[in-house]
Formats: sequence, structure tokens, C-alpha cells
Amino acid sequence: MEYLIILEIKFKTNMEKVQDTLRYFGFKQIQNHCFCGNLNKVEIAELKSKISELIKEKDSLILFPICNSCYMKKEVYGCEINFEKEYFKIL
Repeated sequence: MEYLIILEIKFKTNMEKVQDTLRYFGFKQIQNHCFCGNLNKVEIAELKSKISELIKEKDSLILFPICNSCYMKKEVYGCEINFEKEYFKIL
């Protein structure tokens, strides 16, 4: 399933840890504080576990599941973001 993650992390060092974790799971950064990726149930459970260890009291991370049908209906205005290129997972 596709997931959209929006985050607001207070401290830069913690932001880098969260971003590195998301990239490790194959998420691609599509905006400054927005990531998109495709994970199965086992992978998303592992990601949630790792993220819960990193998120501090003043931080915020919102995870939106998006069905494949809805994801395919996305519309992009302005600069085209290639969601398929550079997609890799290291598990």
C-alpha cells in the first residue's frame, strides 16, 4: 500500500534521523516535510516501531495510507516528481 507521511520535527539532528529511517524503508521525499512510499504490512509495522522510538514530545509525524486506486489518480501541478525512479529498499 502507498503511504504519505507528513512530519514536523523540532530539532535538526532528530529530523535527519527520521528522514534517514524513511529513506531506509524506500520512501521518497516529495516536499520538505513530506514523503511517499510503498510498504507491505510487515514493513509498515517495523517502520512504526522505529519511528515511535525517534519521535519526541514536540515532534509530529502523520501517516496516511493511500489505496493504489487513489494513488494512481494523483495530479501534479508544476514540477513533475518521478515517484518511481530512485525507489529502493534496503531490508
